[in-house]
Amino acid sequence: MKYLQTIQEYIHNNNSGISSHLDTIYLKVLEFKPKNIVELGVCGGESSMIFNYINEEINSNIVGIDVNQCDYSFMKNGTFYKANDIIFHEFYSSLYGKNIDVLFIDTSNYYEHTIQEIHNWFPLLSDKALVIFHDTNLSISYMRKNGTYGVGWDNQRGVIRAIEDFFGTQFNEKEEFHYSCKKDGVSWKVSHEPFCNGLTLLYKN
Repeated sequence: MKYLQTIQEYIHNNNSGISSHLDTIYLKVLEFKPKNIVELGVCGGESSMIFNYINEEINSNIVGIDVNQCDYSFMKNGTFYKANDIIFHEFYSSLYGKNIDVLFIDTSNYYEHTIQEIHNWFPLLSDKALVIFHDTNLSISYMRKNGTYGVGWDNQRGVIRAIEDFFGTQFNEKEEFHYSCKKDGVSWKVSHEPFCNGLTLLYKN
């Protein structure tokens, strides 16, 4: 965890829609020790920065996908594809197989898009995997862990609603929660942080 202090200093000095979650992403992914990471939605690159720190520590590999051209030149063991992630999953499968240990999803935040991402990308997960969704408590305003506020938008609970549909249950994304279930013979554990637009972690097996 040699980059934890660097990340905490970054969080202290930078306010964004994901900044409060960066240490959680770092610690939970590092603890998981993945070989292969897929990042759906690179955007401003804050999550990519964290994944680069992780790759530096445990020599994992990452594939980043975004509809816009993004800079991945700094990424250790990283490959970037400018593509629609809904369409790209077939190419990924043909190239890499079902090998995703950590899947990070931070794309359009729309319900239908997230439903398609779950449908297309979950079959490519390893037997034991971690899926991280950002923006699972998205609204017109949000509060970070440091007490500052930011402006968001109302996506009609798009991301969390798609997760609810997958599990056939309902969540209160305004509060921290933990949930466990078995679906189609697979064990799942869910952990949710409500602040800073929400972060939800799904542990498979």
